[in-house]
Amino acid sequence: MVSLEGFAIHVSDVEKCLEYYMKIPGAKLEVHRPKHLAVIRIGKNTLNLVNLKLQPPFHLEIETDDVDGLYEAFQREGFSTEGQPETKPWGERTFYSRDPEGNHLEFSKNERE
Repeated sequence: MVSLEGFAIHVSDVEKCLEYYMKIPGAKLEVHRPKHLAVIRIGKNTLNLVNLKLQPPFHLEIETDDVDGLYEAFQREGFSTEGQPETKPWGERTFYSRDPEGNHLEFSKNERE
């Protein structure tokens, strides 16, 4: 199974945007690195506020139930990946890739569930 997990918005002021988005009913702050990153869970999905300039400015996070299996499939198909799967301190198992247009893709599974 593959499903959309969340998305990132590139902002110049994480704190100002965090204050705004936390006003959404049910919003819960999951990760906060002042001035750099805020991850807000809204329902089953996450909104990432990132003070980062990516070219092109687009980052898509896609949830999968088998990060390592999907990574192996990418390797077999010859898709580019940025490093191998790793488990982040907040419990997500993740690997990264870029689509043919250079958009940044993150494939992840929440290992805490």
